[in-house]
Amino acid sequence: MVMKNVFVYRSQFPLILAFAVTIHKCQGLSLDNAIIDLSENVFSAGMAYVALSRVRTLSGVHLTCFNPKSLMVSSCSIKEINRWRQLYRPDLPQYAIPTDCGSRKRTLTGTIDEPQAKNQKNMPPPKV
Repeated sequence: MVMKNVFVYRSQFPLILAFAVTIHKCQGLSLDNAIIDLSENVFSAGMAYVALSRVRTLSGVHLTCFNPKSLMVSSCSIKEINRWRQLYRPDLPQYAIPTDCGSRKRTLTGTIDEPQAKNQKNMPPPKV
């Protein structure tokens, strides 16, 4: 039965479908947006790269927490970064490769370098 002179007010708010995945599960995905926590839980070399590289644009990356000391980098990667620096940016210091750790994974901290100018030559492929 419908009553006369009775009004119903309702408020609505939009919901957006979202889901959470682990870094391992997101391999192979291309995402428009991602909220990424890189605080203390990065426990394997390359995990931060995998998480950050899944997002199509930089504006889609949202870091909730970032601790550069928690990033793990393999010694092969550090050697390759040092090789690139020696070739293209000899003014920058080389990263030290710690040898006292039992694991082959290393913690690498530093600053993000200036982007390479467009007129500079491209980097050669890594030596295998």
